[in-house]
Amino acid sequence: MKSIFSATAVFLIASSALCATAAESTKSLTFDDVKLDMKNEEKYRPELLTDKVKALAGKTVSIKGFMSPSFKADGITQFVLMRNSSCRFGRDAPHHFVRIKLAEGDSVKFQITPLTVEGRFKIEEFKLGKKVFAIYRMTTAEVK
Repeated sequence: MKSIFSATAVFLIASSALCATAAESTKSLTFDDVKLDMKNEEKYRPELLTDKVKALAGKTVSIKGFMSPSFKADGITQFVLMRNSSCRFGRDAPHHFVRIKLAEGDSVKFQITPLTVEGRFKIEEFKLGKKVFAIYRMTTAEVK
C-alpha cells in the first residue's frame, strides 16, 4: 500500500512540474515589452538593449502585430511583423519590427488585420549599409 502512495506522489509531483513547464514555455509579449529607450531617428546601439529584452533571447514567445506588405499574396514563409499598421520600415526605430521566419514547410497568406506569431525570439541586427533597420528576429515561427 505504501508503494502505491509513493508512486502516486511521484506521479503528482511530475505532473505538476510538467504543467508548470508547459505554462511557462511561451511568453506572451507586446511591442512595449521589447521597446528600447530611443527615438525613431536615433541611431541604434547594442548597449540600449535592456536586461529584460536580453533575457528573452532563445525563448519561445508570442507577439501580436501587423504583417508588412508583401509582393506575394500567398505562400509567404518570411515577413516583417510591425508594431502597427502605419510603421514606416527604415524611418521608425528598429525595435518596432520583428523579422519572422516560419517553421520549415509552413506558409501564410498576406493579411492586413493584426496577427499573433509564436516562435523562438532572437536579437539579431538587420542592416543595409550602416543603417540598422530591425534588431529582433523570430525563427521556427507559427502564425496563431
